[in-house]
Amino acid sequence: MAAALGTLAHAGLPFFADSPELVESQLRYLLRSLPEGQQRTDLLAVQRRQKQVFEVAMPSGHFFAVAGLPRPSWRGEGTGPLSVTEIRALLRPD
Repeated sequence: MAAALGTLAHAGLPFFADSPELVESQLRYLLRSLPEGQQRTDLLAVQRRQKQVFEVAMPSGHFFAVAGLPRPSWRGEGTGPLSVTEIRALLRPD
């Protein structure tokens, strides 16, 4: 499970409205007992990205609605709402 969740840091997060709760629950469970190492680092990255997504998105039916406002503090550069390019980069990391 830890290996599968760790791939989300590179492949993107599942953006169905019921998935994030499952992902967060599994992350919390695994991080309580996982020792330091690459796997733990990957899971912490997924957890951080998930929190960032929820600063600009919210469940809306089966998918997420992305408002783009207010601009998240961790996205320091720029002013005003997030651009379409910034939103796409947030939802689908390279």
